Amino acid sequence: HLDKLERLLESAHTVAPEEVPANVVTMNSRVRLKDDERNEEMACSLVFPLEARDGEDLRERSISVLSPIGMGILGRQVGHIVAGRVRVDEMLYQPEAAGDFHL
Repeated sequence: HLDKLERLLESAHTVAPEEVPANVVTMNSRVRLKDDERNEEMACSLVFPLEARDGEDLRERSISVLSPIGMGILGRQVGHIVAGRVRVDEMLYQPEAAGDFHL
């Protein structure tokens, strides 16, 4: 997974935190994902591997940036389809948009 993440980061367009559009998934963003085929949705935060947890409380669910879905949503915008069927449905929180540049 590290090779895939490295390729993803090499292809990324780097901008200052203040210039990141509010609808782009960044580290520590909280998003709602929707699978229309299965009619399922979930809210999760994109985190570093050691912070990932499946919490029973849906507000606590987080996914590692090194997981397939984590790598899939990093840098994607609301509305983008990931893994062929999972849509980034809503941005619930993005550190840059909130002015939380320390995260």
